Amino acid sequence: MKKILFFIILLIFVSCSQEESKDSNKIYSMDEVAVIGIKIKGDFETNFPESTDSKWGFLKGREIAIIRYPTVELALTLGKTVAEEQTELIEVVEKNIAHGPKVERKECRGHAGYGIHGNCSSRREPMYTEYIIYGNLVIMAEPLATEEPEDTLGFLQETADKLP
Repeated sequence: MKKILFFIILLIFVSCSQEESKDSNKIYSMDEVAVIGIKIKGDFETNFPESTDSKWGFLKGREIAIIRYPTVELALTLGKTVAEEQTELIEVVEKNIAHGPKVERKECRGHAGYGIHGNCSSRREPMYTEYIIYGNLVIMAEPLATEEPEDTLGFLQETADKLP
């Protein structure tokens, strides 16, 4: 019985690992990003080192951001740092500030649960809570009010999988 349980756990682990490694090594253009339906509304004010584009817009009722790099390697290094900075959630120590110092786009959220929107007297958090790196792209997303982090990550992966 223990061998069967071990085999099942191993099978689940291997299949999950394969899904996570499905990331693309392709270099995407902003024209290819537009094909998946993101309605670009603006540019980040921040100049992210060595990025070629940094845009935000909307897709399926939520805000989404794309930071594009000229190579996959830059997305995996500099892009990862930028994504971690832009999604940095910190414990409130001053007033209602719950975001890192480099977060550009912020959202007012309440204390009722992850992604629950409230008034600004509650707390200011990063707009984007999750990110993935797909090829030369850093893709970040705002969570829906009813979502857990793994649901937001699922949305990001589904979005990336639609890229040509």
